[in-house]
Amino acid sequence: MRFTLITLALAAFLLVSGCGLEGPEERAIKEMVKTFVSGLDQSDDDIAGACLMDMQAFQILNPSASARTDAESFMEEYMADLVQSYRDLKYRYQGKDVKFKDFSLGTPFYQYKGHSSFKDNLVKVEVDGVGETFNIMKIVRVGDRWLIVSLGAND
Repeated sequence: MRFTLITLALAAFLLVSGCGLEGPEERAIKEMVKTFVSGLDQSDDDIAGACLMDMQAFQILNPSASARTDAESFMEEYMADLVQSYRDLKYRYQGKDVKFKDFSLGTPFYQYKGHSSFKDNLVKVEVDGVGETFNIMKIVRVGDRWLIVSLGAND
């Protein structure tokens, strides 16, 4: 009985104190998302772009894509869609004060050759003092970096 009370008291303390129980992977993803939001806030394509999947990461994740007869156009089209989604999000927040508030990690998507990924991730921001959310459809780890693979529509 005493052990149960101590455990419940400790759990309540952690809950009230706001002490996060997230693991190192979730913290790393959250930091990448904070960096991305900072890039949106500052309209800095270099900062935000560093969080987006690039052509090298695409080729690591999709090694068979280069064997396709339309490999070059397929890769360019995929990357163009990602860049356009970023531009749409950037346009939405252009000239506004955007602050990161919270991040909810989505569900595990797949494990491919050691590359973990999550889908349906939710980012909470404050835009000119008003709370908003946007979806990062897919995040994947390539090497030691977490990257945004697909951005979703704004809520």
